[in-house]
Amino acid sequence: MKKFIHYSISIAINIIIAVVFYELILQIIPVIYRNLPVVNDKIYVYVLGESSAWGQPYQSKISYSKIIGYMLNNKLDGKEMEFKIFASPGSSLTEQYKKYFIYKYLHPFRKGIVLLYIGTNNWSNKDNYTGYDRFLKFIIVDLINTYFKNVDDFKYEYEKILLLSKKFGDDAYASTIAGNYAGFMPNNVVSLVYNPPLKEKIDKIDDLIFHGSYDDAIKQCNELLKTNEDKSQILYRIGKIYEKQGKIKDANEAFLHAVDFEWDARPTRYQNNVILNLAAKYNVPVTDIFKKLYDSNEIIGYNFFADKIHPSVKLNSFIAEGFVGLLAGKYNADIINKDLSDEKILRVCGFTKEDLFFQYAESIREVFMYSYIDGIICRYN
Repeated sequence: MKKFIHYSISIAINIIIAVVFYELILQIIPVIYRNLPVVNDKIYVYVLGESSAWGQPYQSKISYSKIIGYMLNNKLDGKEMEFKIFASPGSSLTEQYKKYFIYKYLHPFRKGIVLLYIGTNNWSNKDNYTGYDRFLKFIIVDLINTYFKNVDDFKYEYEKILLLSKKFGDDAYASTIAGNYAGFMPNNVVSLVYNPPLKEKIDKIDDLIFHGSYDDAIKQCNELLKTNEDKSQILYRIGKIYEKQGKIKDANEAFLHAVDFEWDARPTRYQNNVILNLAAKYNVPVTDIFKKLYDSNEIIGYNFFADKIHPSVKLNSFIAEGFVGLLAGKYNADIINKDLSDEKILRVCGFTKEDLFFQYAESIREVFMYSYIDGIICRYN
């Protein structure tokens, strides 16, 4: 028994020593390379994100990063820009962190620029604080935590990426995120399926809206808001009423409030506040695309999005312009190509009529999926 105890203690001590040793290595490598001068003959640009950053629904042929390359003629500070696209459809903050982590430890000399239009797939409307952020600077603990924790904490996952970029001396630039708030009902329409009385009331409100009886419709919506019924569906209708009346700001406010209740894929104001606060904390420049859309005096809908969350060519150009503006604050960014019309971008990116057909097909698929998946037809689509 005594031998077994000694053996167990010996194993435990060796494991602790090994963990401390690997932690030191993982901590030292970034410190060394962060303080080395940049000797690359090109500028590496790391694009982290999900399908929106990858280029959906344009089969990756059109994306904000490609528009940045076009605007700057693929040069920054007189050096050629090489884009490394880590963004991929269906990805999460954790998956993007792992891709970036592995790449940086395998290519520590490649200091570069990190562009972040990311976080849509990690929907959140509140702080899911778990206390894990106290371990953010301990890499081994963080890697173990990545595989075993159950709570998806938006702030924690986003902060890890920013810290990793700082660790290796990369320049990080962030963007707030947005979605097609006016184009789709809230994702919890299942609440209507199992609540026929509420569905009947909502249908009557829809009828009033479609017949232009906005005063009666808003009156019924306000009455429903006083009850314990699902407020997201009611707020969406209020947004539609304001939209019909040309009250753009009020409409957008109602649409945004409608997606604040539960998972909906479309980013919330909470997420964007987290992005802005973390950017301020780590001195990361931000292009506030969400505010740009909100202040545009336009409904945040299909005029900016190809479907529910994927940016249109117009919005991709807005994001690209935002990042180029930030880059120009530190680098010599000579904007060679300023024509960002949809026609020009389609032509520059070699987007054919066949590609356009597949783009429409993908967008329609999204509309059908979100409209019919829960058994409720979105009459507004």
